[in-house]
Amino acid sequence: MPNFVASSGVKSSISTALARARGLIGKPLLREPLIFLAFVLLTAAMSWPWVCHLRDAVHDVGDPYTIAYNLWWDYHQTFRDPLRLFDATIFYPYRDTLAFSENDYGIALLFFPLFAAGAAPLTVHSVATFCAFVLSGYGAFRLARALTGSYAAAWVAGIVFAFIPYRFHRLPHLHYIFAGWIPLTFEALVLYARRQSWRRAAWLAAAFLMNALTCITWFILTLVPLALAAAFLAAHYRAWRSPRFYLRAAAALSLTLPVLAFFLLPYQRVATLHGFVRSPEEMRIFSAKPIHWLVVGEFNRLWQGLGAAFASTELSSPGFSCSGRRTLRARSPSRSSSLSCASPSRARRFITQ
Repeated sequence: MPNFVASSGVKSSISTALARARGLIGKPLLREPLIFLAFVLLTAAMSWPWVCHLRDAVHDVGDPYTIAYNLWWDYHQTFRDPLRLFDATIFYPYRDTLAFSENDYGIALLFFPLFAAGAAPLTVHSVATFCAFVLSGYGAFRLARALTGSYAAAWVAGIVFAFIPYRFHRLPHLHYIFAGWIPLTFEALVLYARRQSWRRAAWLAAAFLMNALTCITWFILTLVPLALAAAFLAAHYRAWRSPRFYLRAAAALSLTLPVLAFFLLPYQRVATLHGFVRSPEEMRIFSAKPIHWLVVGEFNRLWQGLGAAFASTELSSPGFSCSGRRTLRARSPSRSSSLSCASPSRARRFITQ
């Protein structure tokens, strides 16, 4: 009898402990960081051994070096002369030279603490690239969870979106792979359509703005889908009948307009002054075709080169596979070739120190 009582007591204690653990994990303040941490660990596993070389590893010595400079300049000029943010120290004597490419401000903003701690631009770039996979997976997880209420569906969506071949294929282009704000913006829209609170309106405006500041390309390409989704959700949840649906969203989003104008007008100026406009022929050449959904680039170990016989892997679309460990051609600046600039050694010292 005593043994039976002791055994029952142990089982009761275990059940109580498990119930408490489930209760703690169910709280957002603990649950969300654990989910985010899971994507950190998945990214480390899927990109191994990249995580061991975050201090100075890059895919190549082209775009990553340029983007590392952009990130540093965003931090530097924000505290030095923010109104002249786009007058970067490149392509002198031209003005608005930061608008000659993506400004990457939304990415740099998240890593200002790293710069403040003294991290080198290339280190910040490498950490940001790693986090691009993490945030993309976490954002897709949250969107799928909001739509389905299923954690299983959310994990599948998060893993697929985080580790699609396209993200590895575009590894040198940080702003393109840092796409977590796209699903987070749509999640914010779903939540707002369900309940039009000021808090949810503010989250929608914040996600919308961060998506724009992170990558202007994705911002433009998501405007139409976002508008269509808003119309569908308003009808689905019958929110279109409520003036609050329009007023609170408009009030929150209107606060983003001055910031958007500050970051978008320089692109309009350089496009007008220098003719930075893609021709229809260029758009035809560099646009993906349906066949590219079946094309996988060279950086996917499992499906390496799939579809290369039918189309160029340079235009590889997301593809249909998400499984398999990828290999990253990470290079240390000390072993890579020199930059194509007037003073390559000086540029390398700047971004690595």
